Amino acid sequence: MNTPEKIFGTVSADAFVGRGPELARLIAHASDSGVLDCHAAPDAGSSELLRQVYDHFYRTASGIVPFYFSLRRGEAAADAGRRWVREFVTQAAAFDRRIPDLIAAKPEIRSLVEFVSDHHRSWVEAAVSLIESDAPIESLLAVPFRAAANGVKSFVLIDEFECAGDGELAEALRRTFADSDVPSVFCFARRFRPAKSSAARLHIDLHPREDAGELIGSYARERHVSLSDETRDLAVLQLGGRPVYLKGIVDAAAARDASLSSFANFAAIYTDELFGISIGRKIDRELDGIAGDPELEKEIFDELCLTHDNGSAHKTEWQMRLGITAAECDALLSLLHEREFITRASGRVFFAVSDKVLVDYLHARRELETSGKTRARVVAETLSENFGRSQKLLARVYRRDAAIGLREILTTFAGQRVAAVSIDFAKFDVELKGRADDEQLAKVAATPDRVSLPTIFFSVNAADIYPSIGRVADVERTAIAFGASETGDAVAWLAAEFDSKFAASLDLTEYWLDRLEMAALASEFKNYRLWLVTREGFDEAAIQALAERNALGSSYRQIELLRMEMGLSERRTEVLPEQFEITIPMGADSEIVAASFAEDVAERLGFSHRAINQIKTALVEACINASEHSLSPERKIHLTFTPLRDRLEITVRNRGLRLKDRQPAGDAKEGQRRGWGLELIAKLSDSVEILPTDDGTAIKITKLLS
Repeated sequence: MNTPEKIFGTVSADAFVGRGPELARLIAHASDSGVLDCHAAPDAGSSELLRQVYDHFYRTASGIVPFYFSLRRGEAAADAGRRWVREFVTQAAAFDRRIPDLIAAKPEIRSLVEFVSDHHRSWVEAAVSLIESDAPIESLLAVPFRAAANGVKSFVLIDEFECAGDGELAEALRRTFADSDVPSVFCFARRFRPAKSSAARLHIDLHPREDAGELIGSYARERHVSLSDETRDLAVLQLGGRPVYLKGIVDAAAARDASLSSFANFAAIYTDELFGISIGRKIDRELDGIAGDPELEKEIFDELCLTHDNGSAHKTEWQMRLGITAAECDALLSLLHEREFITRASGRVFFAVSDKVLVDYLHARRELETSGKTRARVVAETLSENFGRSQKLLARVYRRDAAIGLREILTTFAGQRVAAVSIDFAKFDVELKGRADDEQLAKVAATPDRVSLPTIFFSVNAADIYPSIGRVADVERTAIAFGASETGDAVAWLAAEFDSKFAASLDLTEYWLDRLEMAALASEFKNYRLWLVTREGFDEAAIQALAERNALGSSYRQIELLRMEMGLSERRTEVLPEQFEITIPMGADSEIVAASFAEDVAERLGFSHRAINQIKTALVEACINASEHSLSPERKIHLTFTPLRDRLEITVRNRGLRLKDRQPAGDAKEGQRRGWGLELIAKLSDSVEILPTDDGTAIKITKLLS
């Protein structure tokens, strides 16, 4: 019979886009041995990915029998073992006879003994007898090996492995398949920490915007739902590129025979789903599964709302308000952290504010349950809010994408001497404006009039240091960079990009100079320089204002020239690296929290166990040094983790004494016990850099991904 398009998959292979490398990696593992661990972001589509792998092997009939098995939270190991045997035998029989409908039919397992081919019959009969004889869990899980002894090569795909926790079933699965000849995949939430893990790993993150847009487009074509480009982009932004939600919205539109051709259409369907199946009830089920009790689920919901309102809460506050034991609270928070409803760090609970869908769910449900308004009114008001912000969401992204990337440019400053006409609009206006491109380039190369750039060590979005500027400018259009001037003095550059249809006027220029100067004064920068960038440059009065404050002004054309002169790409082809920042208190062994966080980041990058241990030890050492020798007035350590394609960079910062200002330790023996210093850190990492700071110490530790 003909093989259907979908067996375990919920979408056809043609509609499953954006996971080419991950799909290829999983398919290739079928020819290997042992366990491949898949660390998956919530709602990133990992279950569908495994299902597509299953369908691939079923369709190709390559001789490898795929086996998909999803674990269930709370299921006893013995029950899971018996279900394992039933489903393995059923799927093998369906593959053998090429009857995929057999899987959904779930026949009585004894009936399959006579149904399968003769060469399968002996191992199938033995498997059936295992269930009937109440065999131990290891014997039940070993059924794929019995099949292999009879020439049946299988590929085991285990989904939602975190549901087994660290209990008997998880241990038995690891023992059974570790280093075995039967290849297997264990897929679990990326924050889940298995007691044992495999060296072979695959990370499944959320789709980037482009891939997510292609994915919802393919879903819409398959379901014959009209989807405009604008609504596609809005859906990707609002739903965070999550395949589960993207498909849910398209399915909901198809069920209503509605289109997704306008913002109003999307807002209406999205709002319905917040109170409906693909979003509201899905999150309800997840909270129900975590709580295990309706009353506790309601209390957890209230705590999530409160933590969202306040930004964070202490673990003990959750425990006290929920009225549960410390152990119960720890287990509950672990599940919420694992599912990424929250983030746990240093005894505090932080809400996932970047999850727009979760924020909308909390707001909608709270209004429905506590406002006293009718359901119709709550739905109507939620719809109005969702529609009203649509254009703002896209406008923000358009402005961000169009930004020149000041922070990226600043980070490339390394003491170069560049042509003054490339960065100072006063000189560009006189010498280059209106000239042909080749004349401009020739002048830039030949001019002896040069400006020395600072050596920048690191940069941040200005709003990270001076939040007030975030209220008047998009985060990506302002930046503060820290470095050293040509003379070696510490210096900060404060930069802003702003819009002006024509050459910027005096009033507009002074407005932005004032904003940056306020940021410098509020941050107590002693030595700083201001840099403004706008499309058409500045008029004469504005140029004079820039000169009076020793500030620089540049046009977009100058930025292009500056990029070419410094060997940068003409346009931004990559976004700035993702960064993770945490702050821990000094003492109380809080460096263990930092090491745990570092382990998470390093695992996602694919570092080996040995390298991860070296990273953790180096970081712990740096934290101990900061804690014991800095005399920090605030008693805090600020950590920044920057995962890059070929390395992990960790910056450890603290206020207090600078490294060069510290006195030698008086008791050498005491100093040997904790905090062995830079020598040990250097041995454990690939490079250690002391960054210049006005106060305290900043150390950048780099570990290469070999």
